[in-house]
Amino acid sequence: MRSRADTETIGTPNFDKAGRYVLTDYDQSKPFASFLPSVNGKYGMPMWSFYVNRGQAITSFGLANKDGPISQFKSATRAYQETEYTGFRSFLKIGRGDKPASLYEPFSSVAKHAVHRDMAVGMNEVAIVDKNTALGVQTDVTYFTMPDTDYPAFVRRATFTNTDESESVSLEVLDGIAQALQACALPPAGAAGEAELQEALWVELLLRYLCRINRFALTLDLADKGTMQTLAACFDALQRTAPAEVGSSEGRLDGTALGTLRDRKSVV
Repeated sequence: MRSRADTETIGTPNFDKAGRYVLTDYDQSKPFASFLPSVNGKYGMPMWSFYVNRGQAITSFGLANKDGPISQFKSATRAYQETEYTGFRSFLKIGRGDKPASLYEPFSSVAKHAVHRDMAVGMNEVAIVDKNTALGVQTDVTYFTMPDTDYPAFVRRATFTNTDESESVSLEVLDGIAQALQACALPPAGAAGEAELQEALWVELLLRYLCRINRFALTLDLADKGTMQTLAACFDALQRTAPAEVGSSEGRLDGTALGTLRDRKSVV
């Protein structure tokens, strides 16, 4: 792991002591996109990750190819616009003494305070820092892929530091990714495909709520085919565990039951 001295001290111009290229005020620069290495050693499992110089950098990551996303793959144009809102986000509630608490989102383009932001790009990592001197808080986020593991792994490490040593601080943190999809085929392009995706996800959420099924899988096959098909294994499992109130007397799902689920929006 990098020491704090390595990550904070600039060595030669544009490079830090760890040999990473440093881009000052990266979110004010012209937009660019790149990938972290996806090959993870002789015994590693590949996992791709795509980042841009906006928001908290990572815009999508997943397995195999763009059709196996964990966070949906987007074109560079969409990534520049959406990463700040659909990627990783952090929300801080900062308290100091008797002063009213301040709310702050690091790396947001609408920050009310003057902030300093840098990005450091290494061989298999990308790190970003948000320094808010007005609030006395620094946020460091580092992403890297895991080499030589028997499973694909992508790591995000976030650190929040009090830079005002004259006064203690209390922090409440809400941190994580704003939007994620399971690794599955994406729907066909266009409004129809998006509608099918929303329908499948919505029905799945209702089934999870009503049937207490802890699953993270679609109920429909969204591959680019001429016809839409139900995922048999998933659907059969849902049928076996569906409550009678949303199906037939045996508790099995049918077209009427799915219609009932769609009509019961108040349960979500």
